[in-house]
Amino acid sequence: MQAVRIDPWKIERISPVDDFSETIFFVGNGTLGVRGFGAWAGKRSPQAHAVFRAGLFSQIKPGITDMVQLPDPLTLCPLGEEPQMVTQTLDLRTGVLTQNWETERATLCMRRTASMADRQLLLQRLTITAKRAGAFTVEAVADTEVKNLPIYDDQTVTATEHMRLLKPVSLSASAMRLRTLAEGTPVEITWEVADDRGANRRDYLERTAALTALTAVFAVGETWTVEKRVRVLLRDEAPNPDTNDPWAASANVWRELWDDCDIEVESDDCELQGALRYCIFQLLCNNAADDRSVSIGARGLTHGRYKGNTFWDTEIFMFPFYLWTRPEAAKNLLLYRTDRLDDARELAEKQNLDGARFPWMCSQNGLEQCE
Repeated sequence: MQAVRIDPWKIERISPVDDFSETIFFVGNGTLGVRGFGAWAGKRSPQAHAVFRAGLFSQIKPGITDMVQLPDPLTLCPLGEEPQMVTQTLDLRTGVLTQNWETERATLCMRRTASMADRQLLLQRLTITAKRAGAFTVEAVADTEVKNLPIYDDQTVTATEHMRLLKPVSLSASAMRLRTLAEGTPVEITWEVADDRGANRRDYLERTAALTALTAVFAVGETWTVEKRVRVLLRDEAPNPDTNDPWAASANVWRELWDDCDIEVESDDCELQGALRYCIFQLLCNNAADDRSVSIGARGLTHGRYKGNTFWDTEIFMFPFYLWTRPEAAKNLLLYRTDRLDDARELAEKQNLDGARFPWMCSQNGLEQCE
């Protein structure tokens, strides 16, 4: 089965994890966005396993920036139990992606969310249920190696040249520190790996990655859960306080969001309700409602297409939704634009125009990014 199934509160697909499903099963909280990649395997290319942070751009040529792709700190690899076909389910009500599969030895379930209660926090959880008795090993990996693949504005040109935008500064068993090469913007990613069985544990560094190997022996029917909590900090931010159950805290915020933002429809088309909620889900996942310093790029936080740039789409197509459901978000989206009025005036002057000319594409400032 390759088709996407749309239910009123969930999106589902049974397939290998490919580029299409990575986009469909994206999760985000407006500040962080994670494509729906399989966290059970290593990266197949330097730009794979994409994680993005709103407002993090870096220069790729004079005056032109790209949205920086972050390293993958989420991998939880059950050695020898990697899947081919996966049942991928996005729960719109709670913002949780679930990926289920079976092997000869076990039933496995991977869950991921970007916390709506703590915008710095990403959560990844792997549950293994033994079908055969024996030892199981899970490797938690945080790899500093990452490159952008900037995509040309001319869509007839295929992007092939990778570009390094982040430089690793330090790496330990539970943290990595990096800086953008051009601007020196600091990025810190920290993580905790825990399991519910007190498994045998080994932490070590291997070239560009920090690994934690957990090994435990189980009887048939026994269950083992390994969880990774990842925190992404930008420009010397202080970490938010931890909570005992961040999954529940995030689900509670999602419940409040749906109370404000849900739209119910009556239709003979059973997929229509789920499709509408999926659109609302994307509008919520890609908007940092309380941050006037960022807007929404043409692909949001789901992809590096269009270099993460903001077009006119926000005000023309999306603004009405926020105005009716999240007025503070609507206000901040307009403030993002008016805060760049001086740049728009400068752009107008360069083009011998009166007043202000807002750019076709812009990123962290109001300068034109279209080449």
